Amino acid sequence: MPRGRQLAPLVLSDEQRSQVAALTNSSSMPHALALRARISVSCAEGRTNADVAARVGASPAAVNK
Repeated sequence: MPRGRQLAPLVLSDEQRSQVAALTNSSSMPHALALRARISVSCAEGRTNADVAARVGASPAAVNK
C-alpha cells in the first residue's frame, strides 16, 4: 500500500520529452542538470521514486525533491 501523499503523474509532451532528453545526452551541461533531466524523463515514464533513484544512481531524497 502506498504511503504519503499521492502526486499527480508527470506528463511530458513529445516536444518536451525530446528537449529534456537532449539535456541528458549533452556533454556541455552541468552534471546536476543532466541528472535532474534523467530523473524527469524516468518519472514521466511512470516509474516509482525508488526505481528512478536506483536507475539513475541518485539518492531517493534527490528524486523526491
